Amino acid sequence: EDEIISKSQNLTFGEELGFTQKQVKSAQDKNEKLYMAMMKKAGIATIIGYKDLAWSYIEKVLENYNSFSYDNKILANLAAAEIKSKMFNEYDAAIKYLDKAIEIDSNSQYVHEARHKRAYMYLFNLKKYEDAYPDIKFVMNDKPNEEDYLIAIYYHITKYNFGDALFLCNKAIGFYPKNDLFKKLKIDIEKGKKSHEKALKDAEIQAEKERQAEIKRQKWLEKRPNETWLYYFKRTGQNPYDYMMNGFYYGY
Repeated sequence: EDEIISKSQNLTFGEELGFTQKQVKSAQDKNEKLYMAMMKKAGIATIIGYKDLAWSYIEKVLENYNSFSYDNKILANLAAAEIKSKMFNEYDAAIKYLDKAIEIDSNSQYVHEARHKRAYMYLFNLKKYEDAYPDIKFVMNDKPNEEDYLIAIYYHITKYNFGDALFLCNKAIGFYPKNDLFKKLKIDIEKGKKSHEKALKDAEIQAEKERQAEIKRQKWLEKRPNETWLYYFKRTGQNPYDYMMNGFYYGY
């Protein structure tokens, strides 16, 4: 890899110099070899945990990929996003590389992977659920795999769309019957749905109690329009200091 890199860096097509088609093709082939060598070294550096070294190789790839194929350009940006997210925790920067990968060729075989990764980062790392939805919608309409189902299910859980989450669980169980994760997930979602419905019902009951209490208080005040502050604090048991700190005291 070192020898290929030393001989192949900073090559261009060379049309502006009047190169023949054969010479241009040769330069392109050398640049592709440069790409493969750099990517291989970046992969090794990533595996052994040398993040700065791995990133230096990816930077050289990105600087020299003018004559790469579209797929290789996309793979280079995918690798950059992977290193930025996994090794540097720089998710916004990783998203930019994924954006670029998707823009290069929206019909590439690697676009599904790029949009899957972007949805994952939006959901789990950046907590930008609405930004994740277009990518989730795309991957779920493009032959979804197990991880796509998990991401989509998680999205619906965050939106409290338990019906949609359970629907996807049932589909995943049908497609991947050997994966017990979806079966366990379905049980957890059903429990979560019941807990959520109970919490909503309890909240409605509490809100109605507070509404009735306020109606009762207003009726009481109508009969006692000249209630003094001292009597108010004695009747309610509220601390005057707390009352003032909450911004309801305007001075007497």
